[in-house]
Amino acid sequence: MGDPASGENYMGPVVDQKAFDKIMEYINIGNEEGRLVTGGEGGGSKGYFIQPTIIVDLDPKARILQEEIFGPVVLLKEEQLRKEGCAVFLRS
Repeated sequence: MGDPASGENYMGPVVDQKAFDKIMEYINIGNEEGRLVTGGEGGGSKGYFIQPTIIVDLDPKARILQEEIFGPVVLLKEEQLRKEGCAVFLRS
């Protein structure tokens, strides 16, 4: 993460404080509704950076799955993990 103009960075900050706050709120909700696998941290002294975040084990009716998140967050339902996990196993 860092300056998006640098070729060494693959991800820049979110657009503003409002977006940062909203995404972090969703990450907190997701952490309550499911299991945080990685990421979930935000902040820093410059810019509105949020670590790429993965939240799993979500109930299909979880609030976080019903609303759009415009940020570096991936959400997976339990059944997706089983299906995709089996597919990866069968390919290897």
